[in-house]
Amino acid sequence: MQYHNMLKQRHEMEAKAAQAAAEKKKVEEDKILAEKRKIDDKKERELAAEKAAEELIKQEESEKGKGKKK
Repeated sequence: MQYHNMLKQRHEMEAKAAQAAAEKKKVEEDKILAEKRKIDDKKERELAAEKAAEELIKQEESEKGKGKKK
């Protein structure tokens, strides 16, 4: 009976350890995903800013071209 209890206790400890490791891994993966999202968001903002700047430059050039024609 003692051997059975010891095996049961050992199995429970291993299960808890495996669950704790899985939770820790999930937390680490969530942190990595959050960091990746931040990087992706930053890249998107930079691309949007560059696109907006290009559009402004094109508008200025077209306005300058219109002003010269008159």
